Amino acid sequence: MRQSLSIGQLRKIEDILSDLSFLGYSTATRNLAYQIQYIEFLAKFWNAYHLYGSVSAIFLKDYTIHICAATEHLLFEGVNIIHNATGLRPAKDKLESLTRLSLKYLVISKQQKIDIDSLRDRRNLTHPGRQYDLDTKIFTVNQAKNDRLLLTSIVASLQKRIWFPWTLPDCVRCDDCKYLGLSICTICRRPLDE
Repeated sequence: MRQSLSIGQLRKIEDILSDLSFLGYSTATRNLAYQIQYIEFLAKFWNAYHLYGSVSAIFLKDYTIHICAATEHLLFEGVNIIHNATGLRPAKDKLESLTRLSLKYLVISKQQKIDIDSLRDRRNLTHPGRQYDLDTKIFTVNQAKNDRLLLTSIVASLQKRIWFPWTLPDCVRCDDCKYLGLSICTICRRPLDE
């Protein structure tokens, strides 16, 4: 029995931009909204047509690549909002470093990091030298559903963590660093008041 990708209606770009308003309005945010809208279109296409076998796997591979790109873009924008607000240098745009920084800043959970790493690993399997198994075993409907849920959960996590002006979340080590007489926390880099 064929499974469907459980994504609702194709939303208007203005609705997606509203969901991403915590990132501020920019060309990059608008491009991210178009990318999310395209992912929703792919899900509608999947639900409307009966794809099977290798065509299905290739379609799901494309779906995975777009979700990974949107995830990377979301983390890049979120981490750089934090960096701009705290005076740190801009983040590198590699998904691995963005994921690590997002976890450090408590923007994502440990489980989300594990899921992002899995998504990245599957995306990297699209390179010719890394294809060790058939696409039909790697890119599945259940995995595509999980990837879409991951993207949605990252948007929700960023919405909770990023607002204007952005402030660092409470850090468990600030008191220890203050006790040691440090001027900034070694974990969250927040200046410590005397």
